Amino acid sequence: MPEQLRRSLTNDGTAYCWGDNRQGQLGDSTTTARTAPTAVQTELRFTSLSAGVQHTCGITTEGLLACWGRNQLGELGVSTPLVQLTPRYVVLGVTP
Repeated sequence: MPEQLRRSLTNDGTAYCWGDNRQGQLGDSTTTARTAPTAVQTELRFTSLSAGVQHTCGITTEGLLACWGRNQLGELGVSTPLVQLTPRYVVLGVTP
C-alpha cells in the first residue's frame, strides 16, 4: 500500500505536502519522497487542500481549482495525460 500523503496550509494559504511523491503529488516539482513538510512550488494561495493517493487538489483564495500529481487517467481534469509536478488550474466543464 502506498505511503499516505499529508498536507497542511499556513495562515497565508501556502500549501505544504509530505509523504510519497512518485507521481509528483507533493507539487514540489520533483518525484522525491519527503518526510518533512515541503512547500508546493507555486505562487497560488489556497483555502483548502484534498490529497488522494497519487494526486492533490486545492481551492485557491480566488475560488479556483488547481491539481497536481498523477494524471494518466485524467484524474486532474487538465488536458494532458502527463504527471503534473506543480499545480495546474482545472478548467471545469471541459473534457480532457
